[in-house]
Amino acid sequence: MKKTFLIAACGVSMQLFSQSPIYIDQDATGTNDGTSWENAFTSFEMIEDVLAHGSEIWMAEGIYKITGATETSAFAWFTDSVKIYGGFTGTEESIDDRDWLNHETVFSGEIGVDGDESDNMNTVLYGPLEEDFPMTYSLIDGIVIEGGNSKNVGFLQNYAGGGILLGYSPGDVHFRNCTVRNNRARSGAGVYITGEYVADLNIIFENCRF
Repeated sequence: MKKTFLIAACGVSMQLFSQSPIYIDQDATGTNDGTSWENAFTSFEMIEDVLAHGSEIWMAEGIYKITGATETSAFAWFTDSVKIYGGFTGTEESIDDRDWLNHETVFSGEIGVDGDESDNMNTVLYGPLEEDFPMTYSLIDGIVIEGGNSKNVGFLQNYAGGGILLGYSPGDVHFRNCTVRNNRARSGAGVYITGEYVADLNIIFENCRF
């Protein structure tokens, strides 16, 4: 899962830049290559091999879970300047046409037995926690983050940040029009921020609900 999505040319690593949105709709029935709503990827983890620097991801409404997840799984990416937009019905041609309040796009920590939070993922949305994957900017817009349960002890992700866990890499992280709900943790049920570079993090929550 930990990929920087770089290509090498003449001994120099060059970042790829996304030219069009990557579409995700769990009800899509097309070719599942992410190129349109009809052919959208049907799960979040399917974007891994196409995600590039500056990618813009459009996600249709629905409750998204990670296939084959364990308690230490999380929604995460290790590519800089990614923008994720939720709240689409799956027909829109513009970001301005979506309605994230009435068409919720949910990142769910639910795994195992539905309704049993004791076996949920420790953290739902996992920010970079290693210096090897520095990011300068990330945007999460119109996403519901729910169902994380950091109930254990030991490693940080086991007890902190049930909803959102952000870490060492400095940079700007912007949450807009998001809802963080029904998460549990020994520390920071909704959001936990840690790391040696925490003073360099610029974390913004704009029009968000907890």
